[in-house]
Formats: sequence, structure tokens, C-alpha cells
Amino acid sequence: MMNFAFVIHPLDVGLVSVAFKEPNLLHKKNSLVKKAFEWLPSFKCSHITGIKSKQGITVEGDLMYVSLLPEQIITMDEKFVLSRVIDAGKIAQENGAGILGLGAYAAQVGKKGVLIARNLGIPVTTGTHYTIYMAIQSVLVAAHKMDIDVKSSTVAVVGATGGIGRLCTEYFADKCRRLLLVARNMTKLESLTKKIPNAQIQTDVKKAMDEADICVMSTTTPEPLVDVEDLRPGSLVCDISRPRNVSMKNPRRRSDVLVIDGGIVQPPGENVDFNFYFGLQRGLAYACMAETIILAMEGRKENYSIGGDVSLKKVLEIGRLGEKHGFKLARIMSFDSEVSASAFRRLKPTKLTA
Repeated sequence: MMNFAFVIHPLDVGLVSVAFKEPNLLHKKNSLVKKAFEWLPSFKCSHITGIKSKQGITVEGDLMYVSLLPEQIITMDEKFVLSRVIDAGKIAQENGAGILGLGAYAAQVGKKGVLIARNLGIPVTTGTHYTIYMAIQSVLVAAHKMDIDVKSSTVAVVGATGGIGRLCTEYFADKCRRLLLVARNMTKLESLTKKIPNAQIQTDVKKAMDEADICVMSTTTPEPLVDVEDLRPGSLVCDISRPRNVSMKNPRRRSDVLVIDGGIVQPPGENVDFNFYFGLQRGLAYACMAETIILAMEGRKENYSIGGDVSLKKVLEIGRLGEKHGFKLARIMSFDSEVSASAFRRLKPTKLTA
């Protein structure tokens, strides 16, 4: 049996206050909170139990905590941030982990895991391939429930030049009527269209959202890019990014659109418990976490998803392995709440004729 470990970090101060039962944290000066986070060393925050493959394989793991917010990971000295993630990996290795997964912005550290793997004696994965697989599954299931015909729809991929976005683009290239590639870097967008000549490019996120029936969002921007008010009626948005790209200040004020949480997975086992609150309901996992667990079940001691080197072949492979072990797409979730059958019935897409 090969056990695993997974590195997480706080997406916002509110999440920390809930996870560590410290409500007063919300009333502290943001600068003081950030400074305290800088001082905290990496540590093990929980032991994960109850995961059992339908093949009969049982694995356990540890959640490793790096107390840096997304904006700190992006703006602080790279060597300092890298050292904190490596420290978490070394603790995990000492505790017996056979593979280390990197979550959220930790997956961007050290050349997307490459430098972390070089400093550890165990393989590393960012979970990118399974994240892509489950995001696509989420879109297809939700679109079906909303009576959206993907083949006749306009699909926008925001963050199209990133690893996740690029493969989502590749997947939908021949499966939709019109494909919009959205990113800030025009040069990279133009390079991408050489591989997908029928795609159109756009740097204005809000304009793209106004044209799209379906949108997949995957960026490393720490702040929301759009508000639900920017979405066109009847549209479906899969927000893979953490922190979210779509503002959740008041998601219920738009009952005519659906923003789903991309890549939420139900691991196999009767009593799966991560024993720590990281933003999801008990027993659920992000797809990047699930990839780490799947590789542990398979005994795959390899750096599966690091360095931005992603392929559709691996997306399909990890998807097949997930099904083999009993991993399932969780209920379709929107801002951490289940989307009801009545909500799906209420949502009717408005098609563009252009």
C-alpha cells in the first residue's frame, strides 16, 4: 500500500477562521494576519481516512498546510515560497507518504512542481490531468441537464493558454459550433490558434462571457474576473479556479445562469473523511487531490502532472483509472451548494444566432 500526502494553503482568511475555529481572525488587520501567516512553518493539519477503492485497495494520507494566501504565493520571494512547500513535502515524506500532491497555488510553485520534485525523494503531481477530466465531465453533465446542445453552442475557455485551459480548448475544438480562446497574452493566443485554426481569440473576458453559452474558467488570477451580472442569460460557467474567477457576493441574484464548481470529486469509501475543512463538504475532494489518491492506489511512483507538460492522452488515462477505482463526479455544485433538479428545470439557454 502506497500512502499519499497533499499540500493545501488558505484561499482566504475566512476559510482559515472556519478551519481553525478562529472567528476573531476576521476582525484582525489584514497586514497583521499576513505577517502571522509568513511566520508559521509548514505543518501536517490532518490525517485522511476511509478511502477504499472498489478494487479493494485502501490508502491513507496526510494534509500538509502551507499558511500562505494566494496573493502571498504570487508576490513574495520565490525562494521563500518554494522552501515552505518543500518543507511540507519533507514532513510528508518523513511521515511515510509515497507521493505528494500540490493544490491550488502551491501547484504553481517551483516551475509547477519541478523544483519541488527535485528536492524530495518521492514523486510529485499537481493533479492537472484529473482536474481537466472532471471539469469536462462537469460541463457535459450540467449542459445535458440544462438542455444545452454543446455541438450548436459557443464555448469560451478563459485562461486558454494555461495547462488546464489549453487541454480544455483541445477537447472542445471539434465538439462545439464556435470556440472562443480567452487570455491576456495575445502572442500566446495567436500561437495557440495555429494548432486550432477554427478558434477565435479574445482578451476581453467580459465580452467573451457575454457571447458564450458555455464557459470554462481556469486562471491563476487571485481576484474575481467577472461577476454573475456579467453572464449572459441561460449560460453555463464551470469555474475551476481557486480562488474563484466568478464573484460569489450574491450568486442567487441571477437565477437564469449557472456557475458550477469544476472538478469536485467523490472518492470511493463508505466513510471518507479528510478531517479538516478546506472549503468542501465532508468526504468530497478537489480533482487535483483525487489524482494524487488515484496514483497512490495504482502504486505509480512518477511525477505525473508537473512542469506544465500536459497531454490529452494522460487526461483520458487518469479518467479511466479513476473510474476503475470508483471515483465519481460529485453532485453538480454551485458555490459549494448542490444544484437542485428544480434549478436545472428553471434554466433555459438563450442561443445567439451570430
